[in-house]
Amino acid sequence: MHRLTRCVLTCSATWPPQPAPPVARTAGLDPGSPQMIKFIQQEASEKAQEIKLKADEEYNIEKLYMVEEEKQKIRQEYERKEKQVEVQKRMCAPPARPCGDVAAAARASHGSWLG
Repeated sequence: MHRLTRCVLTCSATWPPQPAPPVARTAGLDPGSPQMIKFIQQEASEKAQEIKLKADEEYNIEKLYMVEEEKQKIRQEYERKEKQVEVQKRMCAPPARPCGDVAAAARASHGSWLG
């Protein structure tokens, strides 16, 4: 007998494949029973709660990251402006006089009324 013929004869004996019995029926539960419906609803509810918790956690992490990023930008901008103000103060301030005896300098410029 030819190989292909033997394969066709062997395979045709088991064709079409028989469907396996549903798990619920083998366990003694009818798929439409109130017990099964309640179980499926409970599983769906738990899964929905897990998904919501995970989404909330991811949202809070992302929000925290974005807030920290914006805080850092604000700090950098504040430091930049602070430096800019310092530079402007230095540019507008009169030249500093060497420190010495302040009382003597005051007497020299205002007379000897200080004492």
